[in-house]
Formats: sequence, C-alpha cells, structure tokens
Amino acid sequence: TTMATGNTNTAESTPQRSRPPHLIILKLHESPHKDGNYEKYNMQWILDADHHNEDCMIQNGDMLYIPELASGAGEMEGVRFVGTGSDGFVLLGAGIESPVFPRALAELKSPQDLRQDYEMLLDIVVQQQGFSLVDLFGGKEVVEEFWASPDVERNPKETQGEWHIPLAECTVLPTHE
Repeated sequence: TTMATGNTNTAESTPQRSRPPHLIILKLHESPHKDGNYEKYNMQWILDADHHNEDCMIQNGDMLYIPELASGAGEMEGVRFVGTGSDGFVLLGAGIESPVFPRALAELKSPQDLRQDYEMLLDIVVQQQGFSLVDLFGGKEVVEEFWASPDVERNPKETQGEWHIPLAECTVLPTHE
C-alpha cells in the first residue's frame, strides 16, 4: 500500500508528528447508509485505532479519502481529516463541492502551512475522480485565491451520538499518485 504525504508541521495542541500528513484511501467496514438509513451522517465518526501508538498507520492530521461516500453531490464528500479524541481518531468533514478545512485544523496552521501540507493530497483525491484542483476551481488563478485564504468551516456540525469505525475491519486501498 502506498500513501501520499504532505509537509510536516506540528501544532502546539496536537501530539508531535513523526511524519508528514498522509492521504489514506479507506474502504469502511460497513456502509454508513445501510438500507437507506442516513443517521450515521449526523453522528461524530470515531476511527477506533490505537492513537497513542506511534506505529499506528494513521496519525493526527492525516487525510482520509473514502470513495464509497461519494454520491455525486461533490468531489470532497468522501474526504475526512483525522483529529484525535479521547476514544480514538475523530474524523472531521472536508466540505462537499470544494475543500473546507475543519476549524480545529485551520486554527493551528497558516494558509501557507495548509497548502504545503494538503494541496498535493487534495489534488490526488480529485485525480482519483478524473481531474485536478485546477479543474475543480476553474483555473490556476482561482486555486491561488483559495490557498491565499482557504475555506474554513464556520460552525462545526452538531452531532448526535458517535459511530465507532474499527480500523482493523476496514480496508486500506492503494493510492495512485
């Protein structure tokens, strides 16, 4: 399995990283919308893994791409950023039609650091869907405008309960760079 990497940048309130952020393509252990039930989308998603173990393949700050979440509504709906919580890794949304950084992540990094860490990873995600960030934004100038002032979530989503996703039962898919 290959994983794409971004740049290393450590935030004061996050554990020290031993590597740059990675893009990890993941197939979930079960669909979040079984039998037409979409309740799990209103829950906080927790990836159950040993987030205290430095050898864990997933670390705080990584980006997950979960292709099965793509419904056609937008290119980013399958993307989640990884944060840490008390019970495991908290999965934070990344927008629907274009990248939106979780407030918790954006408050810890400058726009330049966000770009250095995540531009290549986001471009790989849209390449998986057949195009580039330039295509998504409609031109190089618009991409530059985005990275000068990246979109940040305004109000974190209210959640109702937790959905625990056992990493050991998920499948890591190859990243085609």
